[in-house]
Amino acid sequence: MSRYSRFLVLFVMLVLVVSACTKPAATTPAPTTAPAETTQAAAPGGPTAEPLKPGQVEIRWFIGLGTGTDPDQLTAEQEVVDAFNAAHPDIKLVTEIVTYEAAFDQLATEMAAGNPPDIVGPMGVDGAESFHGQWLDLTSLIQKNNYDLTQFDEGAVNFYKTGGEGQLGIPFGIYPSVMYYNKPLFDEAGLNYPPHKYGDKYKWPDGTESEWNYETVQKLAMLLTVDKNGKDASDPAFDAANIVQYGYVPQYQDARAMGSYFGAGSLVAADGKTAQIPPEWAAAWKWIYDGTWKYHFIPDQAVIDSPEMGAGDPFGGGRVAMALTHTWYYSEIALENWDMGVV
Repeated sequence: MSRYSRFLVLFVMLVLVVSACTKPAATTPAPTTAPAETTQAAAPGGPTAEPLKPGQVEIRWFIGLGTGTDPDQLTAEQEVVDAFNAAHPDIKLVTEIVTYEAAFDQLATEMAAGNPPDIVGPMGVDGAESFHGQWLDLTSLIQKNNYDLTQFDEGAVNFYKTGGEGQLGIPFGIYPSVMYYNKPLFDEAGLNYPPHKYGDKYKWPDGTESEWNYETVQKLAMLLTVDKNGKDASDPAFDAANIVQYGYVPQYQDARAMGSYFGAGSLVAADGKTAQIPPEWAAAWKWIYDGTWKYHFIPDQAVIDSPEMGAGDPFGGGRVAMALTHTWYYSEIALENWDMGVV
């Protein structure tokens, strides 16, 4: 299914909600300061002033609480709008394009005024949880219309069941993380590339194999971390004060994401009240800390932000051998000769 088809699937389900797509706005406080000015896209994507036809229902799609406002995205979204409106003459789908910087205040204002949009997205966890308790439970609509959720991975469907509030969304535009790797850096070190299939082992140059786990990633990353004298991080003569190439970086990953790679967990205990640190997450954070400050195969934030390391995009800067980050990142890479392996 193409990404445009996934968009359409979402709309076919959500337009049934019509104007009741959020719960009453009373629990959402109005912003304490005046919201930033809403930025409408001139074309395509801005709401139209054309009047509704007799019997036609307008559906407002709010874009900007996450991604979706780049020019190429606006073009794709407008294609979805045009296709949907052509197929459903009794419904008029219009977009409300707002910059990310203004979107949170703008949406809060609209909800507080009792004029919420019908659809909001695309957005991630941050956008959704910023308006916790305001989203419509789609369960009854899914059942009423016999909408088939088995076309999606069960885990992805359950991800949208949040805090006992029901089915708050339908999966689309899911971006799992993968291990990006710089092929020339592996070639230069005489190392085999990471495995591409889940469950496959990593093969070392001497023919031995290791489970593809974080112990193997660390060993590999240390061999790929190089100082100005050409020594790698496994060499006793390695100069940690003059590193020119790093082996690994958890790029664009927050602490929650880093912890989750060692095991599922939550910062809130089962009672819904007690704060906790899952032991798997603590182990992951220690691995990241040691990798940065003890074994030196992970760049620290100052290095990541430096111009010579890509100014915030270390893998794209060409001086990091492996980066764990999301699949949306592949469209951002200008670096040549890279590939993706399994996490």
